Amino acid sequence: MESNVSGGNYEPFWAGFSYSNIYLAMTPDVLHQLYQGIVVHLIEWVQRVISEEKLDERIQALPPSFGVRHFKNGISSLSQVSGGEHKNIAKILVGCLHGSGIADKGIAACRALMDFIYIAQYQSHDTTTLLYLESALEEWHKNKTFFINKASAVNILKFHSLLHYSKSISMLGTTDNFNTETFKRLHIDFAKEGWHASNKRDHFPQMVTWLCRREKIAPSNTFHHAPNFEKHLKKYVNGFPLDTTPLPFDRVDVWHQFKLNPTSLVDGEVWVETVKALPVWKHSTNTRFDTVIALVNDNAESTAVEGRWSGWSCTGHIPVAIRTPKAWIQDKLCGTLEAGAIGLCRMVF
Repeated sequence: MESNVSGGNYEPFWAGFSYSNIYLAMTPDVLHQLYQGIVVHLIEWVQRVISEEKLDERIQALPPSFGVRHFKNGISSLSQVSGGEHKNIAKILVGCLHGSGIADKGIAACRALMDFIYIAQYQSHDTTTLLYLESALEEWHKNKTFFINKASAVNILKFHSLLHYSKSISMLGTTDNFNTETFKRLHIDFAKEGWHASNKRDHFPQMVTWLCRREKIAPSNTFHHAPNFEKHLKKYVNGFPLDTTPLPFDRVDVWHQFKLNPTSLVDGEVWVETVKALPVWKHSTNTRFDTVIALVNDNAESTAVEGRWSGWSCTGHIPVAIRTPKAWIQDKLCGTLEAGAIGLCRMVF
């Protein structure tokens, strides 16, 4: 643990400035302060209390779940853990502590930190949500003595920075305005993909040309006189009743999973959701058919789960995912949804 803390006692340059507050010059950093800082130390403390092996066993025992990564080999063997991996660990950490032998005070401390991390990422804040944020931090300080006594937790600067989150959000806005994770994604889009598109020789001018072309193509849908053409085409095709529409093929491709890219509310953030439909096969007797909510019509967008009572959406398991041949006009990935009493729903992505 000591290796993760600064090894020297340095005199900061602002120490002689009587009216300086360095935290007013620093913005919150969700990626490096919370996920690559707070979560990292919290995991180490938990491993000290219940051992790495026991935490791995509890993580491995978790069933696969939609939207949550399954660490089949545990987490102690991971090296150079990324922020995305720490995000997935944070989703399951508190649940793995229940019944592990950690006292209620320790679980309360972990839950308080997780509450703080998630509340700090709200995309809009008011007085009430900031009070929630401060309350979660107070709950952590109230119960942190458990880790101080059991795991020899030390005073870490990143934990002190949590005290300034509420004031910083009030003065400068929500944390998504300063999240460095956004720019990491831009590095992939603008640098890595551009490099792969080049011939690897004199690559810089080629990357600039490739990026300029991408920027010119991006607004074409807006300037075109038929915007959202693909969306309306799919809506039109879906309007044909399945029981009367002939199918010009006698076989389809079957897939055991498919991925969706939901529209993100945050600029630069890319979401990927994986839906699995795994039957019994020769290498495994475990089946997995994920539960999804299918949108039947446009009204479901604003009603969510409640829309199923009006027939605007339906809920059920995915027994099989199919893709129709290219000869068919509906050349998109389709899923057949078995929804019990609701009947069969049809989804086009």
